[in-house]
Amino acid sequence: MRSFIAIDFDIETKKLLYQKAKQKLDSYCTSYKIIDATNIHMTIHFLGEIDGDDMLIKSRLVKQIGSAKKFSIIISGWGYFPSKSGSIIWLGIKENNELFSIANKIRKEFHDINYEIRPFLPHITVSRYAKCIKNADDWVNYDDVVIDVGKISLMRTDFINNKVRYTEICSCKLK
Repeated sequence: MRSFIAIDFDIETKKLLYQKAKQKLDSYCTSYKIIDATNIHMTIHFLGEIDGDDMLIKSRLVKQIGSAKKFSIIISGWGYFPSKSGSIIWLGIKENNELFSIANKIRKEFHDINYEIRPFLPHITVSRYAKCIKNADDWVNYDDVVIDVGKISLMRTDFINNKVRYTEICSCKLK
């Protein structure tokens, strides 16, 4: 099962972020593939293919962050990862000590499943294969969006009728 640890948003937040993304993509890109609103999330750590017990993963997650407190993130700005097939467009997250602390604990705990050597760059992917007339980091910004984070989720990736679907398997509630 292809899995990752993430902050999964409620449906209203997903719809809001989707609309912000669609408006800018329509303005600045000649072509793109937008992420379906139901799939919008923020990955903390990609696990990859795991064959283990979901509850074992959850218990390891709880061990690291079970005493962590709820916090808020601020979604602000645009960015992109260049690619030959078109840029990956993302929404930025303002620097946040609580988020980095949790991410570092999670990445350390699960280094045996997928060791990440890249630094943690919190972002929310909203589009792939984007061909844009202006780089995303030069786009006009939007009003910041504050989101309360009350849980960290173990997610899985399913491919249904050639479409990607991300589903929460379980979560660890924050205090």
